[in-house]
Amino acid sequence: MVTQRRRLSLAGQLLVAQFLILSTVLVAVALVSLAQSEATFNRSEGRRVSAVAEQLATLTLVRTEMASGVTNALPTLVQSVVTQYGVTSVTLIGTDGVARVSSDPTLENTSVQLGSPTVAHGASWTGTLTLDGEQMLVTQTPVLSDAKDRVGDHLGTVMVATRTLSTLDRLRGASSYLITYLGLALALGGIGSWLVARRIKRQTLGLEPAEITGLAESREAMLYGLAEGVIAIDTNQRITLVNNVAQRLLDLPDHAVGMTLTDLPLGARLRDVLRGVDDPGESDGAQPEGEDGDAGTGVSGIPRPRVRDQVVLRRGRVLVMNRMEVVKEGRPLGSVTTLRDRTELAELERQLGSFRSTTELLRAQAHEFANQLHTISGL
Repeated sequence: MVTQRRRLSLAGQLLVAQFLILSTVLVAVALVSLAQSEATFNRSEGRRVSAVAEQLATLTLVRTEMASGVTNALPTLVQSVVTQYGVTSVTLIGTDGVARVSSDPTLENTSVQLGSPTVAHGASWTGTLTLDGEQMLVTQTPVLSDAKDRVGDHLGTVMVATRTLSTLDRLRGASSYLITYLGLALALGGIGSWLVARRIKRQTLGLEPAEITGLAESREAMLYGLAEGVIAIDTNQRITLVNNVAQRLLDLPDHAVGMTLTDLPLGARLRDVLRGVDDPGESDGAQPEGEDGDAGTGVSGIPRPRVRDQVVLRRGRVLVMNRMEVVKEGRPLGSVTTLRDRTELAELERQLGSFRSTTELLRAQAHEFANQLHTISGL
């Protein structure tokens, strides 16, 4: 049996979407923090290893042995520099690019990668290089001769390298509380997303988008399929819904939705019925409106939650109106009024009354004629 996979609810989808957005933002913040930490480390460590390399390159012992090619005293020197300054490796490179002395035995007598072609001509350079399969922050500083006959000659290069920080080390270095802050922000954002999802679920009455769409389509089909007019008004006397039948019967403009009753050319009687105010002097019959739709003024009665079978004349039409207030959880939301056009029925009733009068007259005349015939037959 194939089971249909259950889709996430609207609240669940919003919760997941907000959580993903929040996570993306936090990851971006973490990456920016890592980048700033790396830049800070490279800047500070770059200055430090550059200072070590420059100090080593200016030593008379280094200049002398690099010039003579005899490097017996240099291995001890480079090891002491590594120990004293806490760098990863120190290497002395000849003008041919081959390492003469190095604290890393694997680099000795091998061709060393230069950070820039200008280094081979006596320029300084600081950056990152991969040495022995490991990413290093490297400074390459020239060793220049100070002999009177060779002042400024390029004798070789001092390379000082230190390990770069790992991702975890950079994350720790960004801020000692960064992980705590990110975790706290993620937790607060998750709680906020959950509360927002719950609020949206409560406002949509737990309905899913497909159900809301179905309800809207059903409402449109019902409203515009009715033969009666329907008009809904909120507590501020503002029209929130009107179908085409009500719009035609009341002669309302196309943009009537959103307008208040006072904004529309309605008579006082019609307004009172729509507002649920009963005029006691006119509740038993219809009050005709003027030719332009305005009615005479009347004394407003008492508001009622339900108004039944109120007859109003509107632009020559006889309308029967029923009003019902809408209340949810004790809170009034407005009212819904239905309208029926009884113009044709009233005309038929008038004609039927006329026919009845004619029938009664004919019956009376027939009876009189029968009496006269009876008198004649008696003679």
